[in-house]
Amino acid sequence: MTGKYVMRTVVFAGIVCVFGILASCDSSPENWGYFRGFFHPLLKQANGCEGCLAEATGMLRVENDSAVSLTGIFITQNLWFDNEPNQLADPLPPGWALEKQLQRGFWSVGIVDELGKAGIKDSVMVMADTTVTVRVSEIMGTTPDVTRPEGEEEDPGTNDPEGEDDGSPSDVVDVIETSTARELEGGSSLHITMSDGAQLTFPALPCEGTITTVTLETVETALDLSAYEVTPVGQVRDLTFESFDPMDHNLYTADFVPTLTIPAAELTGIDKAALVVMRIGDLYLTDEEQQPGRAHYLPVTFTESGDLQVADFYMADSIISDIILGDAPPAKQRILHPRRIRYVPALFSGSYNYSMEPSLQRFYPVSDSPYRASFDELESDRQEAEKDKNIKNIVVLVHGYHNHERLGQAPATARAPWHYDYKCHVWNLFYNYFQEYRADTISCTAFYEYIYPTYRPIFTPGAGSRLDEDFADRIQDLVREYNALSFMPGNTEVRLYIVAHSMGGVVSRAGIQLFDAETHDAFQKLVTWGTPYLGTPLLSLRRVLSAPNGIYSIRRGLVNVPLGNIDNTLYVYRRVLEYFIPDSPGIRDLQWARSHTTTTHNLRFEDYFSFDVNAAVETALLNQYDLFNGTEIFNRNLNTLNTEDVYRLDEKYHAVYGINNNRPTITTSRWWWPKVEGVARLDLGATVIPWLMKDPTQSYEGGVRGDSDGMIPLASMMGGGTTVAWRRSEFNDTNHEAYFGYPDASGEFREESKAMDVAQETLRVLDLEPCAVELLLNINRQGTTMDGVQYTLTAEVRELPPDTDHVAFAWDFGDGRVEAQGGSVAAVSNGKAEITVNHVYAHVSADMTFIVTVSVTANGLEIARETVEVSLIAHTVTVTINEIFVFDKKLELQRDSLSLPDPTCEPWGMGDNKFYYEGCVTPDGLFPSYEYRWGLRINQDDPSNFTRTSADSCNVLDGWYTFDLTGDAYVTLEVYAPDGQLLGSDTKDTNLTCWPW
Repeated sequence: MTGKYVMRTVVFAGIVCVFGILASCDSSPENWGYFRGFFHPLLKQANGCEGCLAEATGMLRVENDSAVSLTGIFITQNLWFDNEPNQLADPLPPGWALEKQLQRGFWSVGIVDELGKAGIKDSVMVMADTTVTVRVSEIMGTTPDVTRPEGEEEDPGTNDPEGEDDGSPSDVVDVIETSTARELEGGSSLHITMSDGAQLTFPALPCEGTITTVTLETVETALDLSAYEVTPVGQVRDLTFESFDPMDHNLYTADFVPTLTIPAAELTGIDKAALVVMRIGDLYLTDEEQQPGRAHYLPVTFTESGDLQVADFYMADSIISDIILGDAPPAKQRILHPRRIRYVPALFSGSYNYSMEPSLQRFYPVSDSPYRASFDELESDRQEAEKDKNIKNIVVLVHGYHNHERLGQAPATARAPWHYDYKCHVWNLFYNYFQEYRADTISCTAFYEYIYPTYRPIFTPGAGSRLDEDFADRIQDLVREYNALSFMPGNTEVRLYIVAHSMGGVVSRAGIQLFDAETHDAFQKLVTWGTPYLGTPLLSLRRVLSAPNGIYSIRRGLVNVPLGNIDNTLYVYRRVLEYFIPDSPGIRDLQWARSHTTTTHNLRFEDYFSFDVNAAVETALLNQYDLFNGTEIFNRNLNTLNTEDVYRLDEKYHAVYGINNNRPTITTSRWWWPKVEGVARLDLGATVIPWLMKDPTQSYEGGVRGDSDGMIPLASMMGGGTTVAWRRSEFNDTNHEAYFGYPDASGEFREESKAMDVAQETLRVLDLEPCAVELLLNINRQGTTMDGVQYTLTAEVRELPPDTDHVAFAWDFGDGRVEAQGGSVAAVSNGKAEITVNHVYAHVSADMTFIVTVSVTANGLEIARETVEVSLIAHTVTVTINEIFVFDKKLELQRDSLSLPDPTCEPWGMGDNKFYYEGCVTPDGLFPSYEYRWGLRINQDDPSNFTRTSADSCNVLDGWYTFDLTGDAYVTLEVYAPDGQLLGSDTKDTNLTCWPW
């Protein structure tokens, strides 16, 4: 028998019963109007609403307190269910409930369970702004089953869109101890203490009456939290409470932040630096839907006695998710009663991001994505060839942390040694640009990547192996190794360059402080991309929100919070904080450092929170939680680094920073709950950061204090007083991931052009020296013939850039014979080109010489030329060709070398003036043989053009020009190759207003 057939049968049988009670089962509007008219005065009195009967709504809750699942729930205003939709998209398990927002009036509820049983309850009166509960046991006449099936944490028909573990026990739950149900009353705090010393505390709330009923359980169960890269330790605590609406008591959801205390005895022998508390909710509210079983990482603090304390600032999500379920689709309206939140201490010391050993890996650029290969992946002969290179430059790339590993939920998708795709993606486009535009440096440059676990401490003493010490040791060993090889002519020592993204910049700077003298000599430049020199206030905000009860209270009425409501504002705060990885030592080292160069205090936490501890008595708590300088909130290690950095205000540091101009759309829905739409997470971060900064609209060294890249504020990215003003590069419309291309989940780059611009600027700042092309001349006297003395010249050019086309040789044996002069073009193979020439001298003297000229061409342009004169008595001569220059596709000539005086002018005609100009320029790195063309354009349309091919160091532009009294001049320098190809240009504009003689 189908469920629908059973339902109709029961409805038919119930008509008689209903008839006796209502005197009619007619569903005509007249009869329903009678009942509405009868109850209308009562409804009006209860709601204080005249004429709003149709608009008033209330909540109907159907609670499954039986032992089996329900397969159908039907709700109607008449007794016939034929055309009513099933409110359940999936079965409703025991312990779950369905909530439905309905108009005020009488409703009938029909149910069908998985055994085929059906029942009806009619005349259920729904009142405005209230909730009426209908239980299955009342309809079926059965005994309620309040036992939740073991391990059933979520609706089995609801898929977790992110595939996250729900924290469900994989074994039977063993309840060790259950507290008595305690009522949370307004006006007084609530303390629940277990026999093992564990405590749960709710703060005193400014209201009267009972708010909810709370129970705490200590349970022992096997939890699989491997999806979060943590290992549970100790016992599990379950907090259960009955759903309630804070607005009924004129409270905010933000008022409900319980503090859980776990006794120190339970944590004996545990690495507290790697300890976090996992919070597993039975339902989690997002901007789009409700997800069951979502877990969060909660930061931990420790009391003087060693007890662990954790504040649950996500409690508001659990409360509000109950309240707004009536607005959700039917399939999303199922909830558990009572609500349950599970807390479990866990260690992430076994995760990849903590337990792995840092490594310094060598890489080699390749033509296809990911544009570089691990040195270990090269063929053995290729490795040997790389080892034989004369390395002049060492470039070390240092990654940061990223959202793909922030929660530990993304599996290691990239092959070793990266393990996480971000660590692979972050340098892809940099290598690509390097090969395309700086091929002249590849043959003498060794690339290394420092790959490290981001959960490890950077420089916190006593928190495990430190990244700064490891980084310094590995770099020092590398520099010593290359200097000892003495590959370079004249034993030239290597030059060290470092490029770092985000947290990697702090790791690099901290490590640089520990360099030995030899490594300091090698170190040339550090370029950082969005590095938090001052940390980020978002991490400090997380510590403020997670402070135990009694430390802070929320300020209300004193300031206007950003969204006009503290609940709304804190909701957006929490959404941003979800983008950070666990509260690990490495991330604590990135908390806000305060500034030693701008103002004493850069954040405005005191606008939102008040410090409620008696500072005169609780000096230890003041030291920890002071809103201006507390050790739990601010990073003194980073502040010390900024103050004592050996390269502070040195030109060796260069900060690249981005400004994210995107903002989300934030709307408030029912119950004042904000909805964030149409925005990426970094855009949401760019919204919140100005809320936290002191004087966010004020200017700061050419920018605005509240600007950020969505993760790091402007002052922090710019160096916070550590870098000099002319060692910074700004990129507009750039978020924290656009520096390297902002890849999506599939690895496709959404901001490839931005990443290439950042790479171009980075290489401009690094200013790597081009590789020196070596010319090896081997002169061999073969013997004497009847015609004279025979010589063989072998010329070999090596260390050629990868894109070299050919090498042209020209020679002159110096004895005046025509056949003694000539030239030839040699092919290039494996970075080498060579030619052999034989010549016989009729007469030989000791002062006779060979003259050899070599020209190297790449991409159709001459990149090197050298002429060498060698004595006949020499045998082997090695010459370094130092005059090498490659024009890249975005040639930028130095603007500062363009210097033009004010014009001299005289009357020339009606309304016209005659101007005389004389200018001088010295472009760096260009061959004198190239052609320089000067152009002077007035309002960009004057065709006048002067051409200069002088080899003088100062190329003069002069001439008389006629134009209107005022205007803008655009002085343009263009550089052409001998074949007429435009290689590059530069333009300087100036105002040409002057008075006639």
